[in-house]
Amino acid sequence: MDKPSKETLETLYFKEKKSPEKIGLIYDRNGRTIRGWMYSYGIKLLGPTHLITGKTAPWNKVKSEREQLRLRTVNVGRIPHNKGKGNISFICEVCGTDVSDKPYRRKRTCSKLCRDELNHLLRGTKHWNFNGEGVANHQRQRLWALGREWRTKVLTRDNFICAACPSRKRMVAHHLDGWANHPDKRFDLGNGITLCHDCHWRFHREVSHKNATADSFWDWLRRLKEQPAST
Repeated sequence: MDKPSKETLETLYFKEKKSPEKIGLIYDRNGRTIRGWMYSYGIKLLGPTHLITGKTAPWNKVKSEREQLRLRTVNVGRIPHNKGKGNISFICEVCGTDVSDKPYRRKRTCSKLCRDELNHLLRGTKHWNFNGEGVANHQRQRLWALGREWRTKVLTRDNFICAACPSRKRMVAHHLDGWANHPDKRFDLGNGITLCHDCHWRFHREVSHKNATADSFWDWLRRLKEQPAST
């Protein structure tokens, strides 16, 4: 069956109160197709409630006078979610377009394309969390082949045994003088010692993460050895 006219669809939908699914049964189409036809004609869908005949929508049912009074006064004096300001105007940081939107959305661009472009612009020195040119490179050094080779040599030298306990599980090559504050000793074999995962993090929790030194490690290890063995 051919596509019906706009007047026919309006009659079926508004006057006879047939849903798009029921109209689709007449024309051997599904409800999605009928909605597409209505959209192409500019017919505004009103939702399912206007199709109900002889019934009252659950949220619009008759309430007692006491309940009606409560609902009328429940929001009196309450600050609106947008603090009564309505829409605010701002300029897109990428294309310069004037934008009007709700203040609680905290948008900086007019569209997704401009937002993606802004993400590309805020890189390197322009990024809000930029701490210096060498920071990212220092962290990448941990993944260098030189760093992996240093770790293997430290673990092999210590026979894969933790210096703080007899464990052989999840071994870690620990820097005696910390990575961040002693860049000249990062790949020095004498600056490494083998620890298990648990002892490694125990040292950092009890002593320091960024300011660890060889003296603080040996002092921590001495105190650990002097502790009485748990029964």
